[in-house]
Amino acid sequence: MESAEYAEKNKANVINQIRDLSNEWVSLGVKMPVAVVGESVITWKHDRFRELSDGDPIPQHFPDVLKGLRRSDGASFLGYVACYLFCIGCERIYITDQSHDGGIDLVGAFGPGNLAHVGIFVQAKSSEGTSTKRETLLAEYAKFLLLRKMGKWSEYLRCLGLNESLSGLSPVYLFATNAEFSNGIRAAARDLEAGLRTGKQIAATISDAMSVAQLEAALDVIKPFKASLEMNLAKRIRSAIASN
Repeated sequence: MESAEYAEKNKANVINQIRDLSNEWVSLGVKMPVAVVGESVITWKHDRFRELSDGDPIPQHFPDVLKGLRRSDGASFLGYVACYLFCIGCERIYITDQSHDGGIDLVGAFGPGNLAHVGIFVQAKSSEGTSTKRETLLAEYAKFLLLRKMGKWSEYLRCLGLNESLSGLSPVYLFATNAEFSNGIRAAARDLEAGLRTGKQIAATISDAMSVAQLEAALDVIKPFKASLEMNLAKRIRSAIASN
């Protein structure tokens, strides 16, 4: 009787927490894994999820993609980020440095079109924990600002085809992790004008565009995840997807 009474008292709290978490996923641009319908909770596997929740469920293979991403180490995480850049439309993608070496890890550009002047500069951090520290973002963003004063910056723009852009240059800094971010690091990112990409967001974008087989093939052609400003990974990823 005491257990039943306790459960009844806390049911509303649990429902509200689930609703808040679902809303957070939506605010991050990620489809919902669960939804609160009245006093019930349904998962993305429910046959009527879209009808009952007024939202799209996560792809069936999203958990498998997220699991692999969470387990990725510093090197293999670069492969996942490269696939993410491909999925958002980058036609030029290069691994510029090895993870944990203190520099920008990947760069990307969209090619001809309205976003031809945009360059994506990614710092990729794999984490063994569930979150990334605010101090890490502050330190890495400072390195990015310093990088723009060095000769390496010109090399990055050249490989992206942005060194002679007639539309100007809009550099976008992304701090990506296979973990998640606290509210503190999110607030810091707004002050720094830095974009954040969590494990959930990366996995969701990849899941919407690739099957597990296509992702595995793409990661295989990117290996051994070595830095090269001569090897456009977008071409390799496109070829791997087409073959699977």
